[in-house]
Amino acid sequence: MAIVARVLFALGLSGNAGPAVRWSAPLKAAVLAVSALALSGCLVSSKNLADDFGTATPMPAGTYLDLMANKTEQITLSNGGYTRADGTRIKLFGIQGTDTYIVQQAPNTVGGDFTYAFGRVSGDTLVVFSLDLGTEGNSKNLKVPPEFAGRISGGVYGYKATDPSATAAFLTAMAKRADTRKDILFVMRRTK
Repeated sequence: MAIVARVLFALGLSGNAGPAVRWSAPLKAAVLAVSALALSGCLVSSKNLADDFGTATPMPAGTYLDLMANKTEQITLSNGGYTRADGTRIKLFGIQGTDTYIVQQAPNTVGGDFTYAFGRVSGDTLVVFSLDLGTEGNSKNLKVPPEFAGRISGGVYGYKATDPSATAAFLTAMAKRADTRKDILFVMRRTK
């Protein structure tokens, strides 16, 4: 975990050498899962942001070490995005005015929903994280900013775009807010 703390510090996700994020037991288990983006504060939407935005590929293809699972894998570039060794397809979209990317995981099935999280790149390292506003009162559901009420719903594990046209605006607004909580989903470092 020491190397993860240094990476988080370098990417501005921590104000000191230790992580400034919540490391819940379910999150630690989810990091090891192939579908890590499907949990913990991510947004699920039928909207494909690639229809509206150009993709970014700030990191080259190559061999990467998942620092949280301590596992290496080949990452390839294809169709304006990345493909992990397990076939998971990921695209990055820059958010104007920030050093944050929207990270899109493509659905595993035709017609399925896209899952969105956030990412930061520093040199040869990518940190993927979710953002949320905490829970709503005594509820276990995540808070939704008032301007997205009725278009985005907050659940126990993440957000759902009930109005897919609000997807880009919601993700951009969340990336620019100062009051969000961060959950690290995975950290990848290029080894060769």
